[in-house]
Amino acid sequence: MHEAKIIEKFINQIPYISDFELFLAQNHYPEPATNEIHRVPKINSSEIAKTKYIISEVIFNNDIYLNDIDSMRVYAEKAIKIIKSQYN
Repeated sequence: MHEAKIIEKFINQIPYISDFELFLAQNHYPEPATNEIHRVPKINSSEIAKTKYIISEVIFNNDIYLNDIDSMRVYAEKAIKIIKSQYN
């Protein structure tokens, strides 16, 4: 649920940090290849700051997930040792 809120925040931020014509041209699946350099108009500094904070939430969540995976690995290894010890 938290991830969905972060995605929604970022999607709502897109109009403030992108050029509509460029966004529209690329907003397809699969994304078309671009063969040229596109220039995005100057972005308001407060919108840049807001976007950075949204991205920092994504990074924070990724750190939590990686920590969870590391913890699960440790407990899985302990469980394997216990199971093996019971069959030796």
